Amino acid sequence: MNERGDLSAIRKAVWPKSVFDAPILRALGQRGQKDVTAAGRIRQLREGEVVYDARDASDAFFVVVSGKIELTAIRRGDEHESVVRSARRGDTFGEEALLPGAVRSASARAAQDSEIAEVPVAVLVRAAERSGGGDALEREQRALRRVATRDLLKTTALGKELADDDIGLLLDSVVHGRLARSARLFSGGDRAVACF
Repeated sequence: MNERGDLSAIRKAVWPKSVFDAPILRALGQRGQKDVTAAGRIRQLREGEVVYDARDASDAFFVVVSGKIELTAIRRGDEHESVVRSARRGDTFGEEALLPGAVRSASARAAQDSEIAEVPVAVLVRAAERSGGGDALEREQRALRRVATRDLLKTTALGKELADDDIGLLLDSVVHGRLARSARLFSGGDRAVACF
């Protein structure tokens, strides 16, 4: 593989079994695993290499095969980035890709030499439906949306001040929703019952 990463060589890399031990991928049958393997890729990262930056579009999530990935963000009111969380072998990150139209809320960078599997969300959903694992995938997506929301909350000024237990309580009340273009979220004078 060349220094820039020959995509064909990356795509042909053998996917370790540990990738499919990640909870969101466990429900995939053999065909689903082949679909994900064909569409995704295994990436070798050197320490300090960027996986993605905050505000990048998100259409894939990742499973750590080896090494350590740190998610960092500049929290509102701070001047410098803080580590939001670390992902190690078997952990997923980039879960915000499961939220429609979401952008990355944090940057992801290799904290040490690492290997990761990149899984396109659209392919995963199709593969799970074909494998009959749609219900299992839906459960796992709910769990991963919670993780993505927790990461997002930790990048806010409010989240910075809350203990993990308090963030957990806040997550219990979070409702994900969609808003059509030009639809009104709230108007001046409305009773304040939620933050967005």
